[in-house]
Amino acid sequence: MGLELITEFLGLSGCFVKDIIICEGKIILTVESEGFLLCPQCGQVYIEAPKDSRIQEVEDLSVFGRRCFLRLWKYRIECDCGYRGTEHLEWLDRYQRFTVRYGKWIYAFCKRMTGIDVSRIFGISKHTVYRLDREGIEEELSVQKEMFLRESV
Repeated sequence: MGLELITEFLGLSGCFVKDIIICEGKIILTVESEGFLLCPQCGQVYIEAPKDSRIQEVEDLSVFGRRCFLRLWKYRIECDCGYRGTEHLEWLDRYQRFTVRYGKWIYAFCKRMTGIDVSRIFGISKHTVYRLDREGIEEELSVQKEMFLRESV
C-alpha cells in the first residue's frame, strides 16, 4: 500500500515506484514504466527495448529535509519510422539530470534570490542555476508575447 501512495504523490505519469532506499541524507526512489515502450514519433509499441537501456538517476524535489533522487531505466529506440533516441517522459526533459518540476522550483527561488545563494542552498552548480533561470525567463517572455499577440488581434 505504501508504494502506491508514494506513486500517487509523485504524480509521474506512466510510471510507478518500485523501491525506496534511504541512505546518507538522501532518498532514492526506483521508478519503473507502466506498460510497453512507445516510439515518441510514430507510437509503435515495443515489448523489449530495441536498441539498449541504461540506468539514470535524476534529482527531484527534496522530501523531509533530504535530497530525493529517482532511479529509472532509460531505453534507446531505433524505430522503423526513422526515430533514433530515447523514450519520451513528460516529467523529464531530454538530457537533464533533474525533473521538470525541480527545474521550475529552482527558477522560483531564482526570482527571489541570487544565483549563488540558490546554488548553495540546493547544492548544485551556479552554472546550472543560471541556465535554469535563463530558460525560465525565456519561457515567461514567450508566454507573455503570445498573450500580447492574442489581445492585439
